[in-house]
Amino acid sequence: MFRKFFFDIVFSSGAGVAVSALNYYFNVLLAQRLTEKDFGDFNAVVGILYLIQIPATTIISSITKFVAENLDENLESFRTRNIKFFLFLGFIVGAIIAAISPLIAESLDVPFKLVILISFISFNSVFAPLPKGLLMGMQKIKLVNIINLFEAIIKVGFILMIFNFEPTPEMAMLAIAIPGFITGIAIMPFIKLPKISKPALSSNLNIRESLVMLFTYLTFNLGFTLDLMLVDSSYRGAYSALSLVGKVVYFATVFINGVVFASVAKEKSPKKRNQLFFIAIGLNLLGSASVVIVYYIFGDLITEIMFEGRYQEVTQYAVIYGIGMGLYSATSLMMNYLLNLEKKLQVIVFISVALLQVALYSQRNSTLSDAVSNQVIVFSTYFVFTSTYLTYELLIPHRV
Repeated sequence: MFRKFFFDIVFSSGAGVAVSALNYYFNVLLAQRLTEKDFGDFNAVVGILYLIQIPATTIISSITKFVAENLDENLESFRTRNIKFFLFLGFIVGAIIAAISPLIAESLDVPFKLVILISFISFNSVFAPLPKGLLMGMQKIKLVNIINLFEAIIKVGFILMIFNFEPTPEMAMLAIAIPGFITGIAIMPFIKLPKISKPALSSNLNIRESLVMLFTYLTFNLGFTLDLMLVDSSYRGAYSALSLVGKVVYFATVFINGVVFASVAKEKSPKKRNQLFFIAIGLNLLGSASVVIVYYIFGDLITEIMFEGRYQEVTQYAVIYGIGMGLYSATSLMMNYLLNLEKKLQVIVFISVALLQVALYSQRNSTLSDAVSNQVIVFSTYFVFTSTYLTYELLIPHRV
């Protein structure tokens, strides 16, 4: 078991680095080709997009956990029911976002035509994760990573193609939306769950558990998204560039979360679950530290290559911001483990940190340095409180 787990983590890490590199290149192209105003507008809308896509993470995690726990059952009717449900839910969410798009555009001070595209992406973010959740639950780790890699290639190819014309933030939004839509529609008919000679399982996703996941992911991701909306527009372009640099640390390690979630959900022994988690958290921190060291040594060169001489002011903050992102990535892994243990109090922790983040930006939001210090405080607080809570759950005997 540990051998397969370790291989899946190594494979996911390698594929994750490749996907991160492609996504990184995608954003570097945008930073190079778009004006500073357009790049800032795009990232403000992407901040909203991250929040809207949180249901996608919830769907993948809920289905992964359910399928992994019930692989010895007949799940064909479960698959059919959920295809219909998430298609319907996707249309509803897309329609709601379309209706409130004018309010979003006004509050963020960005063009309406940029925001309206989120309604299509919203539909996609609800339906497209379903096949990935089924595959992860079936322990098809390599296939999911190949799909992620394929989506990243399509995204970069699309943006390279349209940049032969006049680049716009709207085109960049389409490049984000199209790959997941294509793969979600294309692979669903070919997913075959194990044939079990039992009556079809009538139970469905645990709604209460799914809601806990939803609120956990929502409140956790506020730390990752609110900053792009809260920073003052006068330096939003520069901060977006720094955020792009820092998120390489996060995305280089976060891909192992799915492996851990699926493996832990399938494992019945608490001792072995803990062993899997500690292996994963060690690899996570090692990966983050490796990227930060590269920034420390080659920070000036990386910034110069990435932004072609623009945004040079971000170089001095790359290491400290990268360390913060590394802590945030480790927190993400701890959060997923708490969800596997069916814990709920992490939601209160994450809400408290989100409120702290808003308070920090309300007091200090004049310079890039203010934003960096705010985010480092936010990421560190996430890490300290989540690790403390997880340690308590693992070490303190449960009361009856």
